[in-house]
Amino acid sequence: MTDAATIFSALAHHLQERGGQLTGVDGVFQFIVTGEGGGDYHLTAAKGAASIHPGRAGSPDVTVTVAAQDFALLVKGELNPMSAFFSGRLRVSGDMGRAMQLQSILSQSQHRTG
Repeated sequence: MTDAATIFSALAHHLQERGGQLTGVDGVFQFIVTGEGGGDYHLTAAKGAASIHPGRAGSPDVTVTVAAQDFALLVKGELNPMSAFFSGRLRVSGDMGRAMQLQSILSQSQHRTG
């Protein structure tokens, strides 16, 4: 199983390679990854530029809570975010319009975690 630290490190590295660009995403996204291999991280994106930080954001637009094993599956593209949401494996609170951008975040991070 790939842990959250590895996944977010890979995504941060990918963003750095792209000059911090993350298309189609705007806002502050808090990720609370629970269980073994989990952790708290937040992604801040505005006007195409994005950065990832460990810990909790002060006022996130969207908060995503997911188990570490399910988060790894989401990032690998082996678990559909909508299916995970409707089955209760992925919890989302906050701005649901921005929450829909989660698919873009995940698709741009796929295949970058090894």
